[in-house]
Amino acid sequence: MSEYNTSRRKVPPKEEEQEKVEEKPETPKDETYFIRVSVFHYFCVISGFLMFWFVCFMEDVSLFKKLGGPGHRILYLRDNYLIQMRISFYVAILLHVFEAFYAHQLCKGMQLLNDVTMKWVIQTFIVGYSSLRHLINYQAPKEEETETKKTD
Repeated sequence: MSEYNTSRRKVPPKEEEQEKVEEKPETPKDETYFIRVSVFHYFCVISGFLMFWFVCFMEDVSLFKKLGGPGHRILYLRDNYLIQMRISFYVAILLHVFEAFYAHQLCKGMQLLNDVTMKWVIQTFIVGYSSLRHLINYQAPKEEETETKKTD
């Protein structure tokens, strides 16, 4: 019969059990690194883009009049700066595309798995810098480790 270990300390296995224990090849954690950003970031970015789209491209402005003071400010911007607002909308989309492309390049440089790379790219495309900053912060210590190994 085997004995049950109820303590929190790690007890080395007996000699009989050591032979039975096989070493399983584990994938390194570096290849599967992914951090999900909070739902709050998704909500803010998606609702911000939807509101920006409505302001730039919606023909019916009666909804903005119902919003009171902020609605009147939005209508003022729409009436006087519509072209600049549309350009800003397209620039914001392009920035998210470039951030997603940069996230893809970082993942390939760090040799992450393809499915993890796709998670980073999609999340960065949707959320933007809120996602990309985690990947950049993870890359910086990894580069420092490789530099110290080269100098040793």
